[in-house]
Amino acid sequence: MALRWSTEKCNPPLPEGDDETSVRETLIWGTMAIDMGEITEKNWTEFYARIHAIELIGGALQQEVQTKGKGEPKPVLIEPKDVKRWIGLIANVVTKTRRQFMSKINRNIDEFAIKAEKEADKV
Repeated sequence: MALRWSTEKCNPPLPEGDDETSVRETLIWGTMAIDMGEITEKNWTEFYARIHAIELIGGALQQEVQTKGKGEPKPVLIEPKDVKRWIGLIANVVTKTRRQFMSKINRNIDEFAIKAEKEADKV
């Protein structure tokens, strides 16, 4: 299924500049990683917490916008203000409970451990 999304209910609904565009795109794709289909006044802190947890485990989800094309892009962590700015964003992602989300994280950690053990046995 294709990822569908809307920022019509955001204020303003369109990004203002490259940095906001980058954050918006990161949050849109992040909805799938964190199992949350929208950002609301009520849940924006949970949305942020899940994004932050994913970034702590796997690294920043976005890179700084390169305007001059010099050097390597640097990783940039999502900040609470970034998520709050996009209250109203919706995507066709099924929202799961925190317990379900944490269960997925635990499964991923288990899979990482099994993979590491198998790779270490090859050496």
